[in-house]
Amino acid sequence: MVTMDKQHNEDFPLTNQRSLSSQSSYTRKYIITVADKSKLTSSLIQIFKDVAIGMKKSGKTKSFTVPSRVFQNEQFVSLNYEDMLDWCFQREIGSSHMSIVMMYLSEMTHTEGISGMYGFCDCNYLSPLTPTVQNEDDRSDYLSRVFACNDAKNKNQVFFAPYNENRHWMLAVICPWIGLVHWLDPTGVVNEPREFAQTIINRAIIKFSMEHRKDIAKIKKNPYIRWKKIECPRQPLGSTDCGYYVSRYMIEIIESRQMVIPDKYFDKAPSTYSQQMIDELRERWISYVTGYHQPNEDDDGDDDLLEI
Repeated sequence: MVTMDKQHNEDFPLTNQRSLSSQSSYTRKYIITVADKSKLTSSLIQIFKDVAIGMKKSGKTKSFTVPSRVFQNEQFVSLNYEDMLDWCFQREIGSSHMSIVMMYLSEMTHTEGISGMYGFCDCNYLSPLTPTVQNEDDRSDYLSRVFACNDAKNKNQVFFAPYNENRHWMLAVICPWIGLVHWLDPTGVVNEPREFAQTIINRAIIKFSMEHRKDIAKIKKNPYIRWKKIECPRQPLGSTDCGYYVSRYMIEIIESRQMVIPDKYFDKAPSTYSQQMIDELRERWISYVTGYHQPNEDDDGDDDLLEI
């Protein structure tokens, strides 16, 4: 059972690899606007922008290996200079940006000794239209496997599952042992949780419960799954800041050490995040990216581009 409780002033050419087929290519310009420049709010972000342009000139990218302990499968993420600039200018972010956010948060939980409290789900498995995952059963099977990490020993562990549909980021915080899903949408609680997300997550919880119901009385073959919409900070109307908001939600939940999210979110949380709060997140990400060294990578000079 499921219940619902301005002007262009700077440009340079680029070969856009993210929207190309293997048989075609084209060159377009990455346009930097006055509005973009207003997002260069600190010396760190400014320097990172210069580093990104240096990467464009050299043709290099930055590669990351996401260890299997993060998503329960090893993942490889690559950022090109366009990805870097998108973050500098606070533009719409993609799955690569989000994967790095979660890798950073996973490392943070291990460093602080709370890795058993929080788990992370690969957004590429949950979100629809992901070309690498065609079968819905594969998606729910993956989530069920993630829920059972640590040999399913921590029955209070919650799992972060960022979800992207129609270029909008939302967040599911899943408590599989008690059949509870917190749903955080930066556009507000007026919107219902997306049907695709409900289908995949509910199936995953049911599969998980069928395997582990013998371990806890609250979980049965047909679990009662409850979805709660959380009144979290809302992104400005018409903005594309949803990915930054979802990233902050995860950080704040971890830093609060909470396993259950209050319906009204956390005390003293603003109705919308200030630019300073978004900048704090952006600088954390930049510091993590610039300090990352690919394990066992050859000394080909890539890291030199990112020493800022």
